[in-house]
Amino acid sequence: PISAYLGLFLDSIAPHFDELLCIMHTPSPSQMEMMDYEIKSENVKLFSLSPHSSIPSRYFNSSPSVKVINEVLTLADVVLIRASTPLLPFFKKHWKKPIALMLVSDATLGLANLPQPGWRKKLIMAWASWYAKKELQLARKSLTIVNSQMLYNELADKVKDLNLIQTTTLSTNDFVVREDPDIIIGYNIFG
Repeated sequence: PISAYLGLFLDSIAPHFDELLCIMHTPSPSQMEMMDYEIKSENVKLFSLSPHSSIPSRYFNSSPSVKVINEVLTLADVVLIRASTPLLPFFKKHWKKPIALMLVSDATLGLANLPQPGWRKKLIMAWASWYAKKELQLARKSLTIVNSQMLYNELADKVKDLNLIQTTTLSTNDFVVREDPDIIIGYNIFG
């Protein structure tokens, strides 16, 4: 199983590819409750990285992740990287073909409000600032997709090949026509 928001996204783009290879972290036991969706597309293959861990842990123990990334990259023609992700520098280093970058968040947004000790917050903010520069460097050289108007506005004058798309966790099966004359369309939120 996979989270619904990611599974629906993968199922929605899968028909446009011969094969869709997806690299992701193994969910932790506390995240398993959110893994409530089964991929329906037969051409989607999931490759598992280690469970989520702290960013320093992922960098200092990167060998297993790099091994999986390199394995998948030898099979791929195009890479779509959903970011922000601490793994971005590894993809950038090991993938020499063009990259499509899908930005779904700003790595630096809200860091000043983190409930962390001062020294740790400074380290996190320094890393996020370094990461944001690397992400922007890659975005300037890549097809870049954003799913929010805020990100689009933030990057519009910095990134040449920038595209705004709409993503959703709804599928056509979630919309139903109701008999109630006061409500034309409703949402089937109970599945």
